[in-house]
Amino acid sequence: MPLLLSALWLTTAGLIYNPLGAWLHDKVNSRRGMYIFGLFGCLLTTSLLAAMTAEFSGTANRAGNGMGIFFIFLYLAFQGTCCDTTMYLYVSEIFPTELRPMGMGFSLFGQFAASLVLLQTAPIGFSEVGWKYYLVVIVWCIFYIPMVYFFWPETARLSLEEIGKQFGDDVAVHINDATDEEKRILEQQLKDADLVHQKGDGFHSSYRPVGRPKRLKH
Repeated sequence: MPLLLSALWLTTAGLIYNPLGAWLHDKVNSRRGMYIFGLFGCLLTTSLLAAMTAEFSGTANRAGNGMGIFFIFLYLAFQGTCCDTTMYLYVSEIFPTELRPMGMGFSLFGQFAASLVLLQTAPIGFSEVGWKYYLVVIVWCIFYIPMVYFFWPETARLSLEEIGKQFGDDVAVHINDATDEEKRILEQQLKDADLVHQKGDGFHSSYRPVGRPKRLKH
C-alpha cells in the first residue's frame, strides 16, 4: 500500500498538477503570486500533516490517518501546481542572456542537491524525531514567504530587457507598460526610421537578381 500511494502521489504531479500550473501561468501571470500562494499552501498542509501524524500515527483511528494521507496529496497540489512549475520559469527569466545557461544549471543543481539531501535524511529524521521532521519543511516555508514577497522581483508580463531593469539595467524602450498612444507613436517612429534607412541605402540591399547569374568574362 505505501508503494502504491507513492506511485499515485507522483503520477498526480506529472499528469494533473504540473499541467495545471503551466495553464495557470498564462491566467494568473504572476511568478511571485504563484510562489507565495504555493508556499502558503505548503506551509498549511505540512503543518496539518504534522498534527495528524503526531496525534494519530500508530493508532487505529482511520479518520485521523486518512486525513494525514489527504494532506499529503493536498500538499502536492500546492507544490506541484504553484511552486514546481514556477521555479523553472523564474530561473530562465532572471538571468541575462550570456549567463542564462550557467545560471539555470547552478539553479537546477541546487534544487536536486537539496532534494537529495532532504530525501536521504528523511528516513533517519522520521526514525529519530518522528513528526518533528516536518518542521524542516515548515521552517523553510516560513523563511521563503517573506523572502519572495520583499526581495524577488516580478518577471511575468515583462520583456527580457524590462526584467533586466529589475536588476539595475537600463531599458531603452518600454513596451509592456506603454499606453496605446505611446505604442502607436513608437510604431510610427520605427516605420519612419526604416524608410530613412531604405532611402539612404537606395533600396540596394533589398534587390536580388532574378534568374541564373551570368559568368563574368576574363
